[in-house]
Amino acid sequence: MSNACECIKCCPIDRSICHKNSYDKCNVDYLNPISYDELFDEKSNKCTDYNLLIKKLEFARNAYFSFHIAICNFIGDCTKLKQKVRDDISGNDLFSLKYDYQILLQNMITNVATGMRKRIRDDNSILVNFEVPKTKPNKTIEDSQDMWSTDIIYTVGGIDTLITSLPAVTMYLCDNYQLQVKITAPKGVSYSNIAFDSTYIKTHRNTENDIFIRNMTPELDPSGQNFGFMSSGHANDIFDDIINYSTDRNILTHELKDVTERINSIIMYIENSHRIIIQKIKTEKITLVKYDK
Repeated sequence: MSNACECIKCCPIDRSICHKNSYDKCNVDYLNPISYDELFDEKSNKCTDYNLLIKKLEFARNAYFSFHIAICNFIGDCTKLKQKVRDDISGNDLFSLKYDYQILLQNMITNVATGMRKRIRDDNSILVNFEVPKTKPNKTIEDSQDMWSTDIIYTVGGIDTLITSLPAVTMYLCDNYQLQVKITAPKGVSYSNIAFDSTYIKTHRNTENDIFIRNMTPELDPSGQNFGFMSSGHANDIFDDIINYSTDRNILTHELKDVTERINSIIMYIENSHRIIIQKIKTEKITLVKYDK
């Protein structure tokens, strides 16, 4: 049995709340930092399920994070392209500038698609529903079909618990070169409020969806039968609106700031779910250790 002096020396909590005759019973292991490597062991038959669940959350977080990175890279590329705009630019130079700008838009779409469509090796699944409909004349993203979000479910003892619902993403490039995005998620889903109990939490496949539609870039003006930059001044205005999207509150040509804020909030929701799962695993392991003793 440990004496009071030894317990006081090693006890990491406030000694004033302890009773002298209970020092030897003071178990403070649960106060130690969580070690990811020690979470999974042979004692728990839930190891595989929890491990796959964490992988899915990490993949989902990385998918939306790649969306954010693609936007940042697009802004940087537009900053470089703006340097090519001269005061006397016209004719073929304006057409060439539009072509370069179109490549930047396509690169951003491709980078987002690459991040969103990655497969998890464990079950060969694609987590996020992502689509890029083909451009059609006089059509917008509102004409595209709504997609369902992806529910990440944890099942134990026949009880399904909704861990998080990953919004579906649609990107559409209009014929006027305005890039639009639609993010679809179930209404009323609390991403950070996870309850592990005997309550059956149904998936939200039949509930009303929250449709988030925004213009990510400005539209170009009609030039003859096509769309493009009308002048060097017009090109500079377009690039300025894109580059200064996060600082200029007077921008009316697009809502890229709203898009980045929505993406960041989704990432935060996923990280909260991931954090709660880790805490759940740690709690179950401590309980298991107590039962073993």
